[in-house]
Amino acid sequence: MNSAEIETRPGERYLKFYLAEQIPAILAMEYVQEVLMIPARRITPMPNMPECVVGLLNHRNRVLWVVDLAQILSLQPLDHNISQYNVILIQAQQMTLGLLVPEVNGVKYFTPDLVQSSKELVTSALIPFLHGCIVQEQELILVVNAEAILLAPALYRK
Repeated sequence: MNSAEIETRPGERYLKFYLAEQIPAILAMEYVQEVLMIPARRITPMPNMPECVVGLLNHRNRVLWVVDLAQILSLQPLDHNISQYNVILIQAQQMTLGLLVPEVNGVKYFTPDLVQSSKELVTSALIPFLHGCIVQEQELILVVNAEAILLAPALYRK
């Protein structure tokens, strides 16, 4: 695909991933710095941290906190007995955070008018962390709010 094809695609760019096996989500690419697949041993566990904090990652001479995104959203935590992690590095409000997710599905394009209220479609625990959702081809895709994730109360309590 050349650069002219990318520029003419309708809609905004989002990174599609899964929060859990059957829960697809997207995140605006403006917040995504990088997507990594790293060996689990590269994340150093830290004592006395909130449950959702998996540990620290040294990446390109930066030390970053890595968290279990599903656990922040009150969903089933990831299996931490796996050998490799998918990590989405997000940045907002001059903060960078690594989000562990089970699967990354690539960049997708959606027009903003497809985003609708999620109040009737998801649990109340998810609503503060979403911009809304997109219903497409019998699939409910959650539109994650990166700034809300960085300010999640679960990150700041022990």
